[in-house]
Amino acid sequence: MADTNTQHFVRQRRRDLGLSQGDLALRLSARGAQLSRKAISEWERGKRRVQVDDHLLDALADALRWDIEQVKRAIT
Repeated sequence: MADTNTQHFVRQRRRDLGLSQGDLALRLSARGAQLSRKAISEWERGKRRVQVDDHLLDALADALRWDIEQVKRAIT
């Protein structure tokens, strides 16, 4: 999965939902994916690489209210 696509998707979808980075961090944490607000900020700005595994993919789909197939298409 391409990091740039992932960064762009996460930032744009989060903003579309009106979520702050802290809100997204809380949603991910509730789904067992531990990313802090700072980590999300660094990820979105390309300062940090985050390994998007199946668990994080599921958590992102749920937290960002998208079907997992939509998330996969958006970040690959």
